[in-house]
Amino acid sequence: MDEVIFLGTGGGRFCTITQWRATGGFRLNLDNFKFHIDPGPGALVKSKEFHQNPQNIKCLIVSHAHPDHSTDTNVMVEAMTSAGLKEKGIFIGSESVTNGTDELGPVLSKYHARLPKEVHVFKPGDSLSISNEKTELEITALKTVHSDPTTIGIKFDIKNLNKVVSYTSDTEYFDELPKIHKGSDIIILNVMRPRADRIPVHLCSEDVIKILNESNPKLAIIQHFGMKMLRANPFNEAKYIEKETGTRVIAAKDGMKLNLKETEQVTLKEF
Repeated sequence: MDEVIFLGTGGGRFCTITQWRATGGFRLNLDNFKFHIDPGPGALVKSKEFHQNPQNIKCLIVSHAHPDHSTDTNVMVEAMTSAGLKEKGIFIGSESVTNGTDELGPVLSKYHARLPKEVHVFKPGDSLSISNEKTELEITALKTVHSDPTTIGIKFDIKNLNKVVSYTSDTEYFDELPKIHKGSDIIILNVMRPRADRIPVHLCSEDVIKILNESNPKLAIIQHFGMKMLRANPFNEAKYIEKETGTRVIAAKDGMKLNLKETEQVTLKEF
């Protein structure tokens, strides 16, 4: 089944250290090519809890070096490469994750960087095509504005499904952002705060409204919630955004599954 599975919908420092919501990132499971995106704290444990075998990952993507997105990076590389015994899989990371910057990283150790078959350092505009007997897609890094200046969003152009799924990662609103995600069937947005309770370098609900009104996806999924968003109730925020935009909006829950082949009438299942 072609699906997205959320292994954690929490984000930010306090949600991470309290684990009010898990912080394991999410999986994109295509028919025979499986991704894990942003393996924060608990990615390995939540993979087991939600019946997602980390050893069948073929691509691990880490958008930036902050702990809530990257803590389990090296152990997930070991899972992808059969404990380092097989040179297989693709690793995609931002500059901070893979090589490090003056203030951040690297997250990927020198040892673990030798394990995957391919290692790619992505900056906005970089892309990679993947094709096999059942899957054809292009992965493109997208621009963000975040406190880790090398942070990337991701677009998955899944050609065999005729679907485009994009992911904002952590970013604040900027004028170009809706245009970057325009053309996506599904946008996964990291939304830390409710309504207009805006903090630097992150999105709030009012920012999402501006993005959706211009980008016009078929479906928006909000996730990566901070403590104030959780206290406000993400379900209520999703309904508010939906009312203001006319776009179907879902507040993700830990363990939620989304069938990509049914975008118009999306079916959801919780473990």
